[in-house]
Amino acid sequence: NHPVDLAAWQAAHQRRWRFWRRPVPAQGQLFTAGSDPDLLVAVDNLSATSRAALLEPLRHLPPGRVAILAGTDVRSALPQADWRAQPWTEGDPLPRVGAVLVTHAVELGGHAHAHADSLGVPVAVVQHGIVTPGNPPPPSGAHLLTWTAADGAYLTGGRTDLSTTVVGPQLLWQAASRAAERTGDEPVYLGQLHSAELPRSGLAWAATEFCLATGARYRPHPAEVDLLSRLQHRAWTRRGIRFETSGAGLLDLGRPVVAVYSTGMLEAAAAGLDAWAHYPDPPAWLGELWERYRLGRWGTDRVSVPLTTAADPEPAAAVAAYWSSLSEGDR
Repeated sequence: NHPVDLAAWQAAHQRRWRFWRRPVPAQGQLFTAGSDPDLLVAVDNLSATSRAALLEPLRHLPPGRVAILAGTDVRSALPQADWRAQPWTEGDPLPRVGAVLVTHAVELGGHAHAHADSLGVPVAVVQHGIVTPGNPPPPSGAHLLTWTAADGAYLTGGRTDLSTTVVGPQLLWQAASRAAERTGDEPVYLGQLHSAELPRSGLAWAATEFCLATGARYRPHPAEVDLLSRLQHRAWTRRGIRFETSGAGLLDLGRPVVAVYSTGMLEAAAAGLDAWAHYPDPPAWLGELWERYRLGRWGTDRVSVPLTTAADPEPAAAVAAYWSSLSEGDR
């Protein structure tokens, strides 16, 4: 929706959440294991997608080379080293590095990108999930590390100020490497009421008619904690829709997975479970997305096809090598 103008994307995002979130100065912690890091990575949270895209590459680099700007304590997810933490608030200095790694140029990623700009060093933007029209535009001059060539073409959209390298999806590679044992046929429907790309009414209706028709259990997204989502959950409970709230990992459930466009569908397919897309009368962009990610539609004979296998090279190693080369080239 905003292929170039990051400020327009941010304004639209702020309008959507203006009643629920108040702007506050950015703050977090800066983690280092050496005195002279030459690589900086920005990590806003410890979600599975952030871990896979931003922290797994650190296993392929000497810890002393890396500084981590994080919104939470990430040491439990880091390679073993003597990591030192210091508080960081917007305006505090960051290390003079040779390259920066982010998933987007907003929140802490935006501060890391601005720091790279001030130093005149390159920025690598690594894909961490499904790419939709609601994604923030990549910053000018960025090097995109994408899951597929099709994702690279979608993200660049004809822009000549961006370069792309296909590294593959670390999150899905991990799912393919562990595989999953099927334990039943009852589908799990992945909630996405937080989505900005589709109307909440459409998302709610898609989940309602699917769960009532098939007996699927609804698995709420972690972001479904706002008032409207909680009211919707209560309405579904009154209608007899059951919820999957065990807290088990998606692959541990061993059930077929259905959603509108959740990354969880791709994880399930990579791990060998059945996965389908579902949304009545999908808009053109959603149909294109299903094709781009090889997602089969519920009610057809086509099951989703994995994007990667355990036999493929590990994407995190490719990210680490490319990111490292940017810094070495700068120095």
